Amino acid sequence: MATKPRSKKSAAALQHPIRIVPLHRPEAQRIAAAATPQLTYRGGPLLTAVEVFTVFWGTEWKQAEQSAIATNMNLFFDYILTSALMSQLGEYSVPGKNIGHGKRTGTATLASPAPNSSVPDSAIRQLLQQEIAAKNLPVPSPNSLYFSSFRPACRLCWAAAPPAGNSAVITTPPATTFSMQ
Repeated sequence: MATKPRSKKSAAALQHPIRIVPLHRPEAQRIAAAATPQLTYRGGPLLTAVEVFTVFWGTEWKQAEQSAIATNMNLFFDYILTSALMSQLGEYSVPGKNIGHGKRTGTATLASPAPNSSVPDSAIRQLLQQEIAAKNLPVPSPNSLYFSSFRPACRLCWAAAPPAGNSAVITTPPATTFSMQ
């Protein structure tokens, strides 16, 4: 099969080619780098080797599909807490408190009481305190972080942009309300 010879491009076309990746042009004005933020530590709690315990609240988490989601969330924490991404947080260490790798210390599925469609922060705290007192959850250490998930249909609604049909409303402290309707 014969191919057509390529036509020569005009001088104007050669000056303004279509490019996907911008070309290096030393004559172009340089964009100034953003100023480095000046972060200060003010003495609050600092998780230096975070110990994540995942809590899945609701009977739905015992169903096969939702159980797979819980397993994948646990695998995510197992990976991320020991990855190089945690190593990068070391730059935020302060004298006497070095931030390093963490670990997932366990998981629990709590079926009772069933969560409502709107769960205020106070209800989450109360549930965690009750379950710790009942020895169903580990006693917290200075590095403990309880990661709670509700309503599997929400599909990671703790993310910044919840999926359509779900909402996450955050009010000013001390009350934070999570609504998954």
